[in-house]
Amino acid sequence: LNGQEFLGEAIDSVLDQTHKNWELIFLDNCSTDKSVEIAESYKNDKIKIFKSDKYLVCGEARNLAISKVTGKYIAFLDSDDIWEKTKLEMQINLIEKTKGKIVYCNSFIKNKKLKPLSKKKLPEGKLTKRIINDNPIIFSSVMFNSEIFFKENYRFNKYEIIEDLDLFFRLSKNYSFFVIQNPLVIYRDHQNMISKKKFELHIDELSKWADEFKDEIDKDDLN
Repeated sequence: LNGQEFLGEAIDSVLDQTHKNWELIFLDNCSTDKSVEIAESYKNDKIKIFKSDKYLVCGEARNLAISKVTGKYIAFLDSDDIWEKTKLEMQINLIEKTKGKIVYCNSFIKNKKLKPLSKKKLPEGKLTKRIINDNPIIFSSVMFNSEIFFKENYRFNKYEIIEDLDLFFRLSKNYSFFVIQNPLVIYRDHQNMISKKKFELHIDELSKWADEFKDEIDKDDLN
């Protein structure tokens, strides 16, 4: 997708990480702006650029990016978000300490001001019910053990907007989510977000998703 407006800040936030053993998989999903030029301008061998031959919905694009990964852990960073410099280091330390497979953190929400997503303690453990009712997880805040995708064969389903919610729900039935309460991500809330630009599609995907899992969701939660 076109993301040149904030892309440089996103890439810079990876370069600035205190944990230095990373690779950045940059997937160009048929953009028509200068996103690829911006990524190429860094001339950094750790930034690996791939291009899709055709436009993919977000879930498919994320699966393609995953197929290029070689690391032990996978974290996603959307082009309009920013990681705080200790994000990878703190999450790797926690995931190795707990032997868990999934960790997320609090985030700053940035529109006109910068404020924490949650001032309350974020939940951890089996989060199925919480994810259905009031999903507390910003996608750019999550780190996964790559075994989830390469050994357990989880994949994103073919959604444009709710691919993260769908994956979190399916994972929550089998895995505990660990959490870092510190805000380690800056999540931009702006009018060009796909969930706002394609509001009707968002509702349509949620309706189809709820119908698919209606036998697994309590009636009160479904409402």
